[in-house]
Amino acid sequence: MKFLSPTLIFLLFPALAFGLSPMDFNKGFPLRLEPERPIQHVVFTLDVYASGFRSDLGDMRIFNGDGETIPMHLRSRSPSPAPKFQKPETFLPVFRLDANASNGNQRDDYRMQVTTSATGTVISVQRQENAESRHGALLVDATGIHDPIGALGVDLNTPLPRLLSVSVEGSDDLSSWHAAGTAALARMEHPNGKILQNRIPLQDRNWKYYLIKTDGDLSLLGPVTAIPEEETQAPASSYHWTRLEGKKVEDGLYEYHLPETLPVFLLDLSEADENIVLDVTLLVPSEKGTEKKWRKIKQGSLFKLNMDEKSIRSDPISISGPMGHFRLAIKGGLAPLRIGWIPHELVFMPKGSAPFLLAVGNVTLGPEDLLAPMVAGIEPDQIGRASLEPAKVLAGDQTAKLPTDYKTLILWGILGLGVALMAIMAWSLVKKSKSVSP
Repeated sequence: MKFLSPTLIFLLFPALAFGLSPMDFNKGFPLRLEPERPIQHVVFTLDVYASGFRSDLGDMRIFNGDGETIPMHLRSRSPSPAPKFQKPETFLPVFRLDANASNGNQRDDYRMQVTTSATGTVISVQRQENAESRHGALLVDATGIHDPIGALGVDLNTPLPRLLSVSVEGSDDLSSWHAAGTAALARMEHPNGKILQNRIPLQDRNWKYYLIKTDGDLSLLGPVTAIPEEETQAPASSYHWTRLEGKKVEDGLYEYHLPETLPVFLLDLSEADENIVLDVTLLVPSEKGTEKKWRKIKQGSLFKLNMDEKSIRSDPISISGPMGHFRLAIKGGLAPLRIGWIPHELVFMPKGSAPFLLAVGNVTLGPEDLLAPMVAGIEPDQIGRASLEPAKVLAGDQTAKLPTDYKTLILWGILGLGVALMAIMAWSLVKKSKSVSP
């Protein structure tokens, strides 16, 4: 013990002599706290990601006014991973209803005799005969679906000459009907890519029956499917959007740089008033030998169309981040683009005196998570929301490099000496055990 105690003290000397300070980091973000909250959290900004150097976001600490680090916990606010088995779309029974009454007038009140089974499944629909009928509504039976439905998918049989507006009503008794969703549908061929919009998002709750109405000809529409609710899709309000600024490599090819740790999930058009149709291919570096090559990881269409006082917009292209360096091959001309990302948040306990500072950027550090067990038992509404003040430069980007100053040499020397002392102690114990052996 007399030998062990000095050794441990000697090994702990580096931590005592060279403790962290804010000046060991690239940048600092002053924190403004919510009053009277023992636990706080702060949501990262784009500048936070741009200030760090480690892919695991481990190079950040929070300091109080006394220069001490305080307990914290980093957590992701990203969409949950996709399930191993994605539920397929389910085809639904569909019954076409006449748009016109026998006297030729438009009929909005669909008076019909519906035969259902004991479980409510539609067996048949009796309607008036009309040789000149144009299909004006689709009665959709969703009684066989028990999981939440996110949207109705409609197969578009042929290319449409224009945007087709549809509305959906829902009912549980085939008597009282309630608004359930609206959409503009499209299937068009364009030199820059295919335009396809065949989903009708549903709102509020699910119904046993749906009635799809349109101002056009529903005979153009084919089978209807129930699309499962998107369990992996975060709400639109969760995303932060940043406009892409890149440089032209050649005609139709552009290169972009983002912070390496930015959790990117979506690629989309920025706001634009004019009609735009783009075919977009996403390329990332693929290092092979000394020559840098690029490989395709995603392709899709982005479009926005305004026709006949109707408007449709493509869904964003789903991508997997982080994505610090990439290219886009764009067919259709350069258009304003943006990326959607969901920021991390840092939960912390503001111990000690103010002011508090989030220091970011020190390549020698690793993740620290001392607050996770406590955070798990705290309700979200009990956690205060802190905010970040504009960044100020501390040591600058020199902290992106492994240090080679005298402190590092001393630390490595002490560590090596400590290992040697431990080896000598172990050898001494082994030798002593042999000497007392019978």
